[in-house]
Amino acid sequence: MANRKFSIKNQLGEKLVCIEVLPQENQTSSMPAVILCHGFAYYKEEDGIFTEIAKRLAGLGYAAYYFDFSGCGESEGDYSLTTLTKLVEDLRSVYETVTGYSYIDSDRVSLVGQSFGTSVAVCSRIQNLERIVLCGSFYSPYELFRSYFQEVDEAGVSRRTHSDGSITVMGSQFWSDLKQYDLPEIILGYDCPILFVHGKLDSTVPMELMTPLLKAAKHPVGPVILEKSDHGLEPEREQVFQAVADFFTAKP
Repeated sequence: MANRKFSIKNQLGEKLVCIEVLPQENQTSSMPAVILCHGFAYYKEEDGIFTEIAKRLAGLGYAAYYFDFSGCGESEGDYSLTTLTKLVEDLRSVYETVTGYSYIDSDRVSLVGQSFGTSVAVCSRIQNLERIVLCGSFYSPYELFRSYFQEVDEAGVSRRTHSDGSITVMGSQFWSDLKQYDLPEIILGYDCPILFVHGKLDSTVPMELMTPLLKAAKHPVGPVILEKSDHGLEPEREQVFQAVADFFTAKP
């Protein structure tokens, strides 16, 4: 297995830091690829979830890529100025880079999203995807974030204080942009199988917020319901890893 850290530029010229995990060094044959999208104001490893998923997918012959969205982790940018549209453009920049590699089969690309990363994956509208995995998904980012932020000012500055004491600040552009997106309508445009995974004890994104997406998807798989798990997919992550592995080894 071979790991590589590299960076690309997004549409604004900001550096996005990415990790590539390949099945083996000196790979010459064309491989399928999976791009993983982390959650709101978080980082590429997703607290180890994406690190492990990438490792297991590489073991199945996939090239796996996880990255920091602009303004997060090691990537450049000001997250307070972000929008769902900008995050979609970040993902598309990574997608265009990955599919440009000679050792990647551009017709066999899949996406994995966690939390807000599921919204980015769905709203990317990337055509010809082989599979999509949505962990902790929700049908209306606007409604969810209205309840998630303790201080909301759609015309000014909104603030969310996290459990560790850190504060996420978001400008007015975030709210107006979210209102453009109808995720149940957008997900109808995908003809590939979509695996839904959700923690039954998820208090950040209650399970009922997933249901409209599940019902709208043309080819839903699951849902895999983690009976004891929260939004971070704890303590049943091994069940998540196995469900993802099974999904990627099944015939599309």
